[in-house]
Amino acid sequence: MSILDPKPPTRAELTATFVPKWKPATAYAAGEPVVNPSGDVVTAKVAFTSGAAYSAANWNASTTYASAASVAGKLDATTAADTYATKDVPAIPISAGTKGKLITYGHSFLAEQGLTDDTKYWARRLAASLGLTYPTSDGGTANDLKRAIGGTSVRSASSAQVIGSATANFVAGTKALVVIQALINSSRLHGAVAGDLTTAANALRSMLAAISASERRENNHASLTYTGSWQSASSTDTSGGTWQYTSVTNDYVQIVTPAQPCYILFIGKNSANGPVVTVTDQTNAGAAVGSFDLSNQSVSDFTFVHYAYKVPTALQGNTLRFQKTGGSTSFNVDVALPQSATPPPVLMMKEPYLANYAASTSYPNGSDAATDAFNNLIDTMAAEFPNVIVADPNKAGYWDKNKHTQADQVHPNEAGNAALARAAYDAVRAWQTRKALGLV
Repeated sequence: MSILDPKPPTRAELTATFVPKWKPATAYAAGEPVVNPSGDVVTAKVAFTSGAAYSAANWNASTTYASAASVAGKLDATTAADTYATKDVPAIPISAGTKGKLITYGHSFLAEQGLTDDTKYWARRLAASLGLTYPTSDGGTANDLKRAIGGTSVRSASSAQVIGSATANFVAGTKALVVIQALINSSRLHGAVAGDLTTAANALRSMLAAISASERRENNHASLTYTGSWQSASSTDTSGGTWQYTSVTNDYVQIVTPAQPCYILFIGKNSANGPVVTVTDQTNAGAAVGSFDLSNQSVSDFTFVHYAYKVPTALQGNTLRFQKTGGSTSFNVDVALPQSATPPPVLMMKEPYLANYAASTSYPNGSDAATDAFNNLIDTMAAEFPNVIVADPNKAGYWDKNKHTQADQVHPNEAGNAALARAAYDAVRAWQTRKALGLV
């Protein structure tokens, strides 16, 4: 079963992750675990079919799990986590020719730092559990599926990694599960400041629009025509390596939009004097559509962030004019992104809490509250993009901020990576089930 094949999980697949309760009149394989009526995990001595009543003679006590009696009265969250072994996500062998891939974008949790066994990083665990190729291709040849960069902000993950060319950017139509974890550095830069949250929201929306696109219509595409003193400039943080820009008031670009959902990426500025853009519908005699201000869309730490304008549903297929009507800085156009009817699934990992946010001198302004504020942006994006899967390691049973980091008190240790992998795996499985039931 693959993330790209949204069938509900089978009994065998569920058993690989969960221990089921004993049931009467059920065929069990030798060694298969169950939870008996007393609450203990036991394994079948031989293959057999259970009778109407549980018989201890058919079962061996588990050597992996503690008995219920041994932990009676100790089932508070901390003691339970210390007493019970946590099953890792199951691994599915990847055969030659596997088409599904896992591609990662973000910061050092995905770029990988600090473990001696590479197979223990959470994205690798997840790929193995879903039978997806990562981070090397079938046959062991190195590839570029691991595209995260240590120390990355969400703005850089968006503009430089997914949209631009700091790493291999995402190619429309790629068959993959895309994994993004990109907020922890941004949330600790200044804390939950309005400008930082605006920057992060712009970055997340722009990267999701790029990943979900059926194609990229670059700024020199025939559907875009320019009137006025437009020029081209190069930037590795843009979709096609260039953008078109003008500083002249009343210059405009007209875009023949596709008859489907579409985002257009412009450049949001880091100052208060950015361009004001007025939108009119040329298909309907220049009818007013609205306007937007590209000022203060990025914190001053970055020169710009992408700003994703969503074409109104009623105007899809129309010709829209985007005209610079105010502001003293340039108006920049990057790319149009028609959205795919079948976009790839995107797993967005919320950031785990840390026990000591002051441990980092580069990013010393974090807090649980700031982490929540940035993580909430992921929920906002999931409401806008139906292909987004949200994994929350801060839910009970996954991440423990007091135990799951390395000595630097930031990066996840082996147990922390296992916790992130389980949060991701459970989120994917839940999404698959909802999709199979027609709920997403």
